[in-house]
Amino acid sequence: GEQMLEALQDGDAVLVIGDMQRIAALKGAESIVPAIIVGKDGDDSFVYATRKGQLEAELPDIESEDIACMFFTSGTTGRVKAAALTHRNLVTGMTNTRMSMAAIFQRMAAAYGMDVEKLRASLPQSSSLLVFPLFHTSGCSAIFLTAFASGGKIVMIDRWSGEHALELIESEKITAFGAVPTMLWDLVNSPAYGK
Repeated sequence: GEQMLEALQDGDAVLVIGDMQRIAALKGAESIVPAIIVGKDGDDSFVYATRKGQLEAELPDIESEDIACMFFTSGTTGRVKAAALTHRNLVTGMTNTRMSMAAIFQRMAAAYGMDVEKLRASLPQSSSLLVFPLFHTSGCSAIFLTAFASGGKIVMIDRWSGEHALELIESEKITAFGAVPTMLWDLVNSPAYGK
């Protein structure tokens, strides 16, 4: 809770959206930032806030070099600090991912001897399994925002389990899955993999 509170203070946060576990930890750290509790443990309309009026301010004009988000990392110092990304950073990351996807579609279409648009039309809706946290660029930009911008379905898993991931891949008809090698190892070595 204390580490999350430090991140909120460093980023001048005015609203927190989180699950019951994280909001409870923030409350325990005496956070006064308004919060919305979401997920299976909370009512997504509940707001505990003493300064609720702050949420009704008009949105400012946004420039491409304005900060869009801050990912908090302790990789170099051991103390959590913000790594700020601008709107341009996020859009560039999404564009790079979409360009890579377009190149893959072109290669696939050529391999099958068909037009790219015909190939796209023959495929089911894009459905991504999101296993990376949203505080990481892989989770936020490459998967979440890219799928969101293209109208794809996003299925989130809150804790890694190869067996659970395989269940979701089957039941949710997952078409895209980014992972680290250890996760792929878990999948191919799962007893459920052959099914």
